[in-house]
Amino acid sequence: MARRYDSTRRAARAADTRAQILDAARDLFTAGGFVATTVADIAERAGVAAATVHGAGTKGALLLDVVMREFTGGGAVLDTEDLSAAFADPNVDRALDAAAVFLTAAHSRSAQLWAVAHTAAAIDTTVARRLEELEQSRRMELRTAADWFVAHGLAETGHEGMVADVLAFVTDSTTYQHFVLKCGWSDDEYRSWLRKQLATMG
Repeated sequence: MARRYDSTRRAARAADTRAQILDAARDLFTAGGFVATTVADIAERAGVAAATVHGAGTKGALLLDVVMREFTGGGAVLDTEDLSAAFADPNVDRALDAAAVFLTAAHSRSAQLWAVAHTAAAIDTTVARRLEELEQSRRMELRTAADWFVAHGLAETGHEGMVADVLAFVTDSTTYQHFVLKCGWSDDEYRSWLRKQLATMG
């Protein structure tokens, strides 16, 4: 029993340390970008040794881990609790409302980090590869979402590919960045716009 307890405590400490590292990386990447942020900076801010940060992953890997943690909590988009509940709701209006709320909050947390990641991809092969993998996964998730829109009468059968393409644009972080970070829209204005787009997939 004592051995199991010690193992549980070690796992909890490791999780806490990783969270501290990711929190520090998030703050530094957001404030200074990818190039200006060093492993030593992350270690100092997290209050750990540089070797501990290296053990958590390369700088590029940490950046993408932070991005995905902020956007989804680390899982696939359609596996997150709020969005899964939205798509499971038989009431289409409530489902679209919940999806718009979830995506707006996710973009608000992660948009600046996505911008940093896309800039970093030009100089870091780990970031470039992970972004490509994430985009492939996203396209698969959007095709699943397109099937939902067709099944609920929001788009015509046979147009699933086009619906996925439209969803890719309206739900992308760069679209949020354009309207909110560049044009000065509020999150509420973006959410309202997104909600209208989701209702007109057909």
